[in-house]
This record gives sequence, C-alpha cells and structure tokens, in this order.
Amino acid sequence: MTPRYKRLSIGACIALLAVLFTAVVHAAVQRTQYSTVDLIAEPASLPADGGTVTLGFHLEPDPKWHAYWINPGDAGKEVSIRWTMPEGFEAGELQYPAPHVIPFDIFNTYGFNEAIFLLTDIAVPPLDGEDDVELKARASWVVCDDELCVPERANLAITLPVGDGSSDADSAPRFEAARAKQPEAVDWPARFELVEGKVNIGIAVPEAALDPYLFVATKRLVRYDEQASAETPFGLQFSMDAGTKADRIEETPAVLSYRDADGTERSVLLGIAKADGPLADVMAAAKELSRWVHGEG
Repeated sequence: MTPRYKRLSIGACIALLAVLFTAVVHAAVQRTQYSTVDLIAEPASLPADGGTVTLGFHLEPDPKWHAYWINPGDAGKEVSIRWTMPEGFEAGELQYPAPHVIPFDIFNTYGFNEAIFLLTDIAVPPLDGEDDVELKARASWVVCDDELCVPERANLAITLPVGDGSSDADSAPRFEAARAKQPEAVDWPARFELVEGKVNIGIAVPEAALDPYLFVATKRLVRYDEQASAETPFGLQFSMDAGTKADRIEETPAVLSYRDADGTERSVLLGIAKADGPLADVMAAAKELSRWVHGEG
C-alpha cells in the first residue's frame, strides 16, 4: 500500500521550523544521579561582528542535596567547566551567587541548598561567513546530603545562529534574576595579616554591618571551623586560624555577607591584599586614603 502524506500549510511549516530552531538554540536538560543541569544562552544569536555574550549553567540538586561555592570549605568541590569552542572564542570565569554556610558533620562547608545559575561571559570573534556555531561544555561538580558526597559530570552543547547578538526574550528574566543574586562588587579597603597562626582581616565597611560573615575565596588561606569578628575604628576585623598555605598567599577575593541598619541582607564582593605592616596601622591609612579619593575627607 502506498503511504499517504498529509500536506502541511505554510503556517504549520513555519511553526514546525520554529520548534526545531528552539531545540537547537537551547541545550537539552540533563539528569544525573542527584541533579538536573542545563546550558542556556542569554542571546538568541551570536553577534556577527564579534563581542561578548553570556551563557548560564543551571544546576539543581535534588531535595536535601546541595552543591558548592568556588571555595567549598572543608568538604565538597566547586563546579568546573571545560569548554570546547571554535578558534577565537574565550570563556571567562564562572560567576557565583553569594554562598551559605552548610555544616557537614564536624566541618563547615560553603554552598547552596537551592538551585544555582552560574554565568560565564564568552568573548566572540568576528564570525564572517558563519551560519551557526556549536559551543560545548564538560561540567563537573560534587553534590552532598547529610551523609554522602557524590561527584557528578555532564556533557552539554548549545548551537547558536550568527546574527545581531540580541537578547532572547525567553531567557532574559533568568539572567536578570541570576545577576541580582550575585554579590555587589565594591572597592572598600581590605587587608590581611598572618600573626601567630591566625589570619586577621580588616575591612573598612562604610555602614553598619550586623551578623557579618566573611567567605574567603582562596583555598587554604584560612580554616573554616570558626571565625571571630569585631568592630574597630577602621571597620570590621575578622580572625580565623591560618590555613596550610597562608604564608604563600598575597591576595584573595572574598564575599562579605551581613545585615544593614534596616535589617536588609547584603552581600558584597571585595579584594583583600596582604598588609605590609601592622594591620591596624595599614587599615587606618587605607581608610583615610579611600575617603580622600572619594571626596569624603
């Protein structure tokens, strides 16, 4: 018997092509043993003239499981992505939201009990004569519950057409929400010193900072079991036991989380450099210089 084919209208053909196009633009959601992951592009196309676009890696651990920050603390492993892209493309570092303290047995770890959406800026070269481009990512991470930690990985790929690089209206809200969760970058003076097995960190916080906690990004600068904080004439001072590489580290990024005078929770991203003298003296001078630079003196 001769097979019968149904003729599609022009409108139906357009609708079918739209579905196929969408399937190409967005990577397929994947399930691992304890997580759901996805790779999503902020633009609907890559800019033909070159520029910068942002991709997002969505990671959602199963209920009662959690993933980790760039410094996981005493246990766990942060997300890492190895990119495979055409020549001329270059990926920036993963951008994380502010983490939480997650106790794990006798340890303190830094991570996320909720789903996270990590952003990466991709430098795009001029794409003359290209129709579409495939970007591949091999992601690896660790998830833990209260008893067990499990390494996981996924191979993801996304294909984008070459066009004007304009934003994808469907993806835009997710990227906006992800950026809102990232700590605000600030230039507050901050230094650290190593004294008798302790790392003391001074931060010239310009406002009231209630219940502060400092997440140090560089591994092995400090130990994570305890940290003490106190108000000083120059701002906040934190004290933690020194990590195994404290004497070899010259600077570190850090995230400071606290409540302001109105009770609003805030998180800021700052850089902390090693002090070239006693911390109190260095911080007093750095704060005074900052006030002069910003016209507050």
